[in-house]
Amino acid sequence: MTPVTPPAVHHLPADFTSMFDPYPLMERIRDAGRVQRVGKPGMGEFWVVTGYEDVLTVLTDARFSTRPPTGPRPGEPAEGAAGGERSVLEVSLLSTDPPDHTRLRRAVSRVFTVRRVATLRPRVKEITGLLLDEVAPTGHADLVADLAFPLTMAVICELLGVPLEDRDAFGRWSIALVLPPNPPEVLRSAEHAQRMLTGYFTDLIARKRAAPQDDLLSDLARPRPSAEGLSDRELLGMAILLVLAGHETTVNLVGTGIMTLLLHPDQLAVLRDDPDLLPAAVEELIRYTGPIGTGLARFATCDLDLAGTRIRRGDLVVTSLAAANRDPARYSAPHRFDIHRSQTPHVGFGHGIHFCLGAALARLEAEVAIGTALRRLPDLALAKPAEQLRWRTSSLRGLAELPVTFTPSGTTVR
Repeated sequence: MTPVTPPAVHHLPADFTSMFDPYPLMERIRDAGRVQRVGKPGMGEFWVVTGYEDVLTVLTDARFSTRPPTGPRPGEPAEGAAGGERSVLEVSLLSTDPPDHTRLRRAVSRVFTVRRVATLRPRVKEITGLLLDEVAPTGHADLVADLAFPLTMAVICELLGVPLEDRDAFGRWSIALVLPPNPPEVLRSAEHAQRMLTGYFTDLIARKRAAPQDDLLSDLARPRPSAEGLSDRELLGMAILLVLAGHETTVNLVGTGIMTLLLHPDQLAVLRDDPDLLPAAVEELIRYTGPIGTGLARFATCDLDLAGTRIRRGDLVVTSLAAANRDPARYSAPHRFDIHRSQTPHVGFGHGIHFCLGAALARLEAEVAIGTALRRLPDLALAKPAEQLRWRTSSLRGLAELPVTFTPSGTTVR
């Protein structure tokens, strides 16, 4: 007799990713057991895994796939782009398994290297300085609209080779791409954004092939042997995924990172006294309040047991990176923000073969943006209570605004 999947025993609200503090809810789910049945509007019912070790298991076990074993991909369970028209992203790194994933990852890793990212540091510093020049004399700013968003958009556009005159539209499509899949009008907006980006990149790739330049998209589009190169469809999927990996997550990391530091003045003081702690602070920020919302989704390819729970073939299993990063079995005092925390690896960028492609770029931009803002904006403080800040309506987790005040200063110090 075929086993019956139990009904959901926990329910996540539709606005889960825009809650000021979703962690107590995830903690209650973890306390109920290692694998729990959860329901969420727009996603239906699924299993959620909250423990650090169990999350590693799901993200590395070949019995779990990014795609359902048969039939169309149901709903929009994974973090990333929303939408029903998924033909391009279906062949991206986000939605493939080996051997296709191995080939795609090798192709992009050949040109999107850690060394290439490191060479961007002077330009990231320059852009950050120019953005802060605009607000430093005023004594007030919105560090999402005035810093995090334009910085990360400028960097990913320059990296991909998107012309300056196209960046406003590019930014609007990027925002809409990560809207959650409900209600229907929001889903339509996300689908429209994907169509617009697909059309835009189709034209831009053709131009790069005709006249290659020194940018990532030109390198990806260069002719290669069939076993090494990307098809046109795969190249489009890769371009859109790079927007997500190189822009959306970093906007959220910078915004929530600065907010978190302002809410922990003792840690902020330590960081101001010793800027060399900035890389460690960024790692702790990713662990403590990373940009992944509900979690990373996988499908069981066969009936299996996971932490004592029977999972059926085709079941959706969501790994909660946020909960895993606060697992008391892994971290001492996991709910305490501590930039001196020993560098126990976190899963804020995922794990295994699907580890975030844009992790090095996100770390670089967060270090530069946060460090420069703390240095350039004296007496930095929130302009409204943290509980009243607006969060983005997105499948990722990040602030829609970060209004701050500070002592006005000149524009000569970078």
